[in-house]
Amino acid sequence: MKKMKSLRKMIDVCLQKRIVSLLCFLNILFGAGAQIKTDDPPDSNAVQHFSFNGHLKDLSSFTLPVKGMPFHYANLIHNRLNAKWQSDHFNASAEIRNRMLWDGHPGPSLYSKLERGWVEYRSTLWSIKLGRQRINWGMNKAWNPNDVFNAYNMFDFDYEERSGVDGLRVHYQKTEISAIEFVATKGKDWKRTNGAIKYNFNRSTYDWQLIAGIQEQRLTLGVGWQGSIGETGFKGEAQFFSSAKKNEKIVNLSAEFDYITKDGWYLQGALLFNQKGIASPPQHWSTLSFQNKPDNLMPTRWNILTGVSKEISPIVSGRIGLLYSPVVNMVVFYPSLSINLITNLDVDLFLQSLYGPSEGKFSSFGQLVFLRGKFSF
Repeated sequence: MKKMKSLRKMIDVCLQKRIVSLLCFLNILFGAGAQIKTDDPPDSNAVQHFSFNGHLKDLSSFTLPVKGMPFHYANLIHNRLNAKWQSDHFNASAEIRNRMLWDGHPGPSLYSKLERGWVEYRSTLWSIKLGRQRINWGMNKAWNPNDVFNAYNMFDFDYEERSGVDGLRVHYQKTEISAIEFVATKGKDWKRTNGAIKYNFNRSTYDWQLIAGIQEQRLTLGVGWQGSIGETGFKGEAQFFSSAKKNEKIVNLSAEFDYITKDGWYLQGALLFNQKGIASPPQHWSTLSFQNKPDNLMPTRWNILTGVSKEISPIVSGRIGLLYSPVVNMVVFYPSLSINLITNLDVDLFLQSLYGPSEGKFSSFGQLVFLRGKFSF
């Protein structure tokens, strides 16, 4: 029995080494191939243009012991490969996401997914794109109620590209400052197909957008704006969902301000009202879920965010973020520090501290530390 366990351990170790070696070899190979990438802009007169890039990241996460929770360590290797072909009228893209996770199990867990895979026809006024793509209709940086196709978790810092959906996107550029866009995305069946239309225009120095469509068999209507009050940026989004079948009416509203000082400090403030969010402290904080949906962008109903960031030097930048949920009394403190060691190699440090009332006391219910290295090619 001991020999069998020893043999299995040796096989697991060999498998891990082989997989790591394979990933390294692929990145070296693709990194060399990336030299064919050019800096031509998408609208250049080049007849054909092929680009290849990607990154390799190593993320170590540490869950600190809080409220009887044990210390936990996990390691994630995250690789992304992006290929894009462009011509005067036809474009195509394929992006693959590969992940290898060590999470306390005997061996690693492997995960690979086609993140993007689309073809596009483009002319002066029209763009028609079909396939797996990112549909981003949001205007804000923190919360995007208008993003009815690709909602995301704002605390998932390691997923900068965000998720995509399978669908059709038709964009018509009516004028330089107005456009109409139609999107239809795949559902579990034809009855659950989602579709919406968005109209962009400029009025009174503000950029506006109006949205109407069907999302998860519900009517959805939305409005978004982007402009400034003096030197302070002012953005906002509101989205309404209605289902007569479920007798359901849901409103999401987000407003955001940002300002850049003369010294280069970036200041941000945001507010989110999420009707589906909880309005009282949960009995067990571990039940909170940040797996967001278009109609439920946060687990809590009211949310206030403040943030400040600064480029400390040409190679060092830092950010401090603070989220507070009134009534629920949840606080999330999430500072970060980024260092560019050499060209294409960055090291980042992230902290996520969660606090809330428990047993009559305000205490911590989660302390997470992340250390990440990222090599881009």
